[in-house]
Amino acid sequence: MENAKRIADFVALPEQACDFAYACSRYPQASREEWNKSVRLSFAIRTMLASAAFPTAAYFSLYPDVVDELRTCASSSAGNLFLLYHGAFERLATAIFRRAFPEGKKLGLPQATRQPVQTLFQATRLLRDGETIMIAPDGIISSTESSPDDKRKIRWLDVLGLKWPVGEGAAVLAYESRCEIFSLSVELADRGLVPLVARERRRDDGERFQEFRTRFWRFYAQQLENALAGDPRSLPISGVTYLLNLAQAQTVSGRAKADQTVARLPEAG
Repeated sequence: MENAKRIADFVALPEQACDFAYACSRYPQASREEWNKSVRLSFAIRTMLASAAFPTAAYFSLYPDVVDELRTCASSSAGNLFLLYHGAFERLATAIFRRAFPEGKKLGLPQATRQPVQTLFQATRLLRDGETIMIAPDGIISSTESSPDDKRKIRWLDVLGLKWPVGEGAAVLAYESRCEIFSLSVELADRGLVPLVARERRRDDGERFQEFRTRFWRFYAQQLENALAGDPRSLPISGVTYLLNLAQAQTVSGRAKADQTVARLPEAG
């Protein structure tokens, strides 16, 4: 942590993303300066986590209880689905998941994109067999091709005014398998970097898919909103930066299309 604090002083924050996030913040802060300081610390820690030299073994020796805490949450024989989101400490969240569930599976965007039907079928079968799976529904955020006009099965969640893209398959997977549903993230709390788990009700008897899908995505959007408006030490600022850039690009693209349309209109008379 001390190393991260030293690095934090040299972090250059993305101004537009920070302005947006600060305006949405519900976290009590003395000043914008204090808020920025917390975000810089978050940036510095993520930089260290992304390094191959990050002492993962040392982390688990410092926080030996995090693995048991996660296992306790997912004790159901009905199968357990953990939902991840990008932009915060997802690397560490993945490491904690793998330590807690050595046999657990993490579904990635490449395999889901190449073989969506086969991947969904296999994952549903695993969950029905009581296995544990982690998936990042917003994995599409890493694709520079995603946009509100994208023809792939992408849902755009409204998160504090941001359009956050997610793959529809996660809701289908949870519905068809009738598994337990959790969100998994890591927050920088007073006791250090610890997992944060929230739970959503599994599919009810007789519940229609449309109803289930609505509350499933409402749950996921709420976790994103909590992260964006909450403690700035755990702010998923890289996700905010990406989505603001995407929104700006879409606006520019829309204006260009409008200009081209006007240019093609025949003159009156």
